Amino acid sequence: MNDSLILYVLAGCGTAIIGGLIFFFAEQYRRKRADYRKDLEKVRHVSAPVRNPASVPSPLRLGRTEVHTDCMAKTLVVSVDGNPGWRAEAEGEVTWLRVVKVSECRLMLHLLTNFALAAREAGVLVFYPDQETAGAGETARIAVSQCESGYYPELTLSETFYIRPGDSMSLESPLVSPGPRCDEWYVKSLRTNDEGGWCEVEPAVGERCRGARNLLVRTYPKPAHVAVRNALVTVGCGTYPFQTLRTLVVSQGIVFDYYIEYPAFDACGRRQEVIEVPPACAGDDKERIYKVYVRSNLPWRLVDGLPGWVSAGPLVMDKEERYNGYFTVTVRPNDERTRVKGVCAARYATLRVVTELGQVHDIRIYQGGYVVIRGRRWLDRNLLESRCLTDNAVPCGLDMEQADADSRIYGGLFQFGQSEPGWDSSSETTEDAWNLNTDEHPVCHEEADPSPAGWRVPSSLELESLFQARNSVPTYAGKGWVELVSDDGVPVFFPLSGYLCHINGYRMARGVEAGYWSSSERTRIYADAVILMRGRLWHFPRQLKKQGFSIRSIEDVTS
Repeated sequence: MNDSLILYVLAGCGTAIIGGLIFFFAEQYRRKRADYRKDLEKVRHVSAPVRNPASVPSPLRLGRTEVHTDCMAKTLVVSVDGNPGWRAEAEGEVTWLRVVKVSECRLMLHLLTNFALAAREAGVLVFYPDQETAGAGETARIAVSQCESGYYPELTLSETFYIRPGDSMSLESPLVSPGPRCDEWYVKSLRTNDEGGWCEVEPAVGERCRGARNLLVRTYPKPAHVAVRNALVTVGCGTYPFQTLRTLVVSQGIVFDYYIEYPAFDACGRRQEVIEVPPACAGDDKERIYKVYVRSNLPWRLVDGLPGWVSAGPLVMDKEERYNGYFTVTVRPNDERTRVKGVCAARYATLRVVTELGQVHDIRIYQGGYVVIRGRRWLDRNLLESRCLTDNAVPCGLDMEQADADSRIYGGLFQFGQSEPGWDSSSETTEDAWNLNTDEHPVCHEEADPSPAGWRVPSSLELESLFQARNSVPTYAGKGWVELVSDDGVPVFFPLSGYLCHINGYRMARGVEAGYWSSSERTRIYADAVILMRGRLWHFPRQLKKQGFSIRSIEDVTS
């Protein structure tokens, strides 16, 4: 009995051990199979490695393929669109142009100042270095053209003046057109008379634009308590000093405008500010009649008080536009008793137009000739060429940027001692070129002096006395001239006609600076002159004779 029990116990233990082993090995097999499935699933969900195709350079696209600029040094940026790795270089050996790759999308061109009298051109190539891959068609070219020194770029505005009532928002869009030789322009400044923010421009101030484009000027409504306000937008082309500026005026409020109708083919003609009559010629006893047309939205009248040699006719009002109309101005012949050395005395008057709200508009009336300052007679305008004067004496109302500005107001530029205007590198002045005697007692050298008969180039003492008179007050209005006053109250204008450089004869600082020669030389190289500059007092330094300056003649009392 005991033996049987022991056998049963041993059999049970063996069975349990065998079952445990079977379970253990089965569990190990199951786990290995589960791990294998997991690994297989991971392998199935892992994507195959991406193989990028060989890169093919895209075509090079440039922000601009032509560059037209003025003569001054500058840095220009050209945008480049293409694959990385492109290069850029100038064609040939160009010393005045440096090409720099700033980044993969920007190319910088550094230009030096052109001092030559001729324009210059160059080319810039943009390409991929590996031409076998890129192909010959992946090369781009920039044509660079730089103007010659002394050239002022062309710039025109389709409209320069707008008048709006100001009761609602308005948008003006004049067309800005730069010339083909310098096609980049910019808005230089935006100013309002009340320093308010009621006017906006697009493009913004300082932003560079190329080619013809409309300038957008947006104005907001005017408050009821403001009678009138103005905004001035200045547009520029080129780089100082060789830059051209144009100003657009937008006026809100009172509408008052006028223009002057001159006789046909009148050399003194202009639209506003001045009625100028040419100097009286011997036997010229004709009256001159001018018409002034007025456009207004409120009542206006003329103010009496004109001298006897000028008269204003009655107002002729428009039937449909009740405040629009015109009137005539008649200028009578000059007094022959004032004629000296072929020229009569200059005359000056002011015609005033007053609106109902108190605005006063002055129209100058001027007849040219000679003026008296500190007891000496001076011609009222510059010499144009030998024995010939400019057409105008008063620059107000003239467009001094026009091509005929030299003949109208600026006059010719003479090298010291020369009888004709212009510049010659080989010109040499002989001793006593214009003055055969001393500064205190000048004697005119008639063969060399370009002044009309009976007049001569002033000595340094006479020129200095002219500008140091008590009634000689400089103007600081930022205009292109200096204004004096004669002994009898007639304004005398000295336009800032620029000068010719002594090195190469370039025309410099036109409308900004001027020199006026005296007949007094100091050395073989230097002579005396007065220098006039915008917004500064005049000074009297010695100047190189090879420079080209203006001439204002004085009466030769010894002739």
